[in-house]
Amino acid sequence: MTIRELNNKLKAIDLQYMKEESVFQNREKIAELNKEQLHQGLTNKGTSITPFYKRRWYAEFKTLLPSYEAPNNVPDLYLNGDFYNGIDVEISDNEYSIYSKDEKSDDLSSKYKDIFGLNEKNIETARQFVTKTFVNLMKGKLLNN
Repeated sequence: MTIRELNNKLKAIDLQYMKEESVFQNREKIAELNKEQLHQGLTNKGTSITPFYKRRWYAEFKTLLPSYEAPNNVPDLYLNGDFYNGIDVEISDNEYSIYSKDEKSDDLSSKYKDIFGLNEKNIETARQFVTKTFVNLMKGKLLNN
């Protein structure tokens, strides 16, 4: 391949599409990172989800569940899994957002702030696998055609 051919291939690449496609291909991993944070009772800021459980009996009940990993009295927003199972990633205009399709999503996100999105540690984790996908897509575009 000549430099001119490589230059033409580079000019033909839609970087916006490549970035969005890299996130799209990793959306399940990104959603899983958000679920892991919630299981630990963490917001996207890395702080505990608040407000804490008001009813002591409910807080005690939650600690008995095998799925409960958060510190005592800290909400994890998991009971039957519907909210977690609805968590997905939407990509548009060079940004992605995390949300849940579950019917409780609006109520939960207004009561518990900053539950969607990744904390700094998980942003770095996501960045690593999104970057790897981006590099592989770029290699494919440059080495093929």
